[in-house]
Amino acid sequence: GDYYVGYPLGHIFSGKPEGINPTTGIYNFKLRPDAVIKTNADLRNDDNYTYYIGTSNYPWTGGLSTHVSWKQLSLSISTSFSLGAKLRNYITPVSNYENTGLGSSVNKIVSNRPIYDVYSAHLNTVKDAAYRWTPDNPVTDGYPRLVDAFATDLRLDVDQPAGTRSFSSIFYEDGSYWKIGSVTLMYSFPEQMLRRSGIGSLGLSFTANNLWIITAYKGMNPETPGAVYPMSRSFSVGLNIGL
Repeated sequence: GDYYVGYPLGHIFSGKPEGINPTTGIYNFKLRPDAVIKTNADLRNDDNYTYYIGTSNYPWTGGLSTHVSWKQLSLSISTSFSLGAKLRNYITPVSNYENTGLGSSVNKIVSNRPIYDVYSAHLNTVKDAAYRWTPDNPVTDGYPRLVDAFATDLRLDVDQPAGTRSFSSIFYEDGSYWKIGSVTLMYSFPEQMLRRSGIGSLGLSFTANNLWIITAYKGMNPETPGAVYPMSRSFSVGLNIGL
């Protein structure tokens, strides 16, 4: 299977992007120091650009809960954190495609071409995606060029890797986060207020769940990176009566 001695489960082997090439409009990737380059085929070989860039499993997880009270008021807070994982971001990606290997013929089978490029760029996306490389505006601090899989082959894979293994690295982000999972505020009515009512105890509570998350991850949610919808907040009010 896909296991390697000395590497964790969920290991990620991919390229290391070095920014957008001002000439071609696509990403450059860092060559391995042990790569032997003799021909253009060596420059296209994904193996010559492959590094261990992290793991999709969080190496560090934990939580912190606290409870404080003052007279009839009490407050409970539960938090959790996960650190060190690499997650893919397809919600606000920096590219519309995962490879540039268009093949040598316009009539190649479509499945061998990145059809999720110019034909997916019109879909719902961030406004910043309009700022990208074009032949007339070769910017390198925005998005890469659009590639039309059905147009003339641009031969972008002549002297650099074009495969998914290297190119997919641009989708990975640090998925570390710290989350306030739940907050509960409770008020317990004093006993002297309840003596004549026949009620043993009475408490009113307010609870908020999935309240706040701190993360640099730009996808939907680092807890559920492949989800279509974000995790929703919920609020509830409770009444506890003891007879």
